[in-house]
Parts: sequence; structure tokens; C-alpha cells
Amino acid sequence: IEAQLLAQPGIQHAVVVAREQRLVAYVACATEQFDDAGLKQALARQLPEYMVPALIVRLDGLPLNANGKV
Repeated sequence: IEAQLLAQPGIQHAVVVAREQRLVAYVACATEQFDDAGLKQALARQLPEYMVPALIVRLDGLPLNANGKV
């Protein structure tokens, strides 16, 4: 799922986690424009329905520890 998110234009970093029996994607974008509905549609063309995140959250950057891991 993360690989498909990173393949989308403008997405620099992506992390997907399971929260309360649904997938949530956290993305950091290179551009100010962010269309979560369009991103979901793009993912739906590449992934099965159960793998498309229910929620996509845009962040300025992903929180990383001292080793550079999320």
C-alpha cells in the first residue's frame, strides 16, 4: 500500500497503519494541493478494495526518531 502511495505524484513519504479495524494512511506531500478523494481513486485502480485506506491524513512531515525511522 505504501509503495502505491509513493508512486502517486507529489507524495514524498507515506505510512499506513491499522487503527480500529480500518486502514489509515499518513502522507507528506511535496505540493500544497492535496486531493484525498483523487488519491483514493488512484489507489482503487491499483489495489483491492480492502487495501484502500479509509482515511488519508496529510502531514507536513512524518515524525521520525533519531535513527530516521517512523
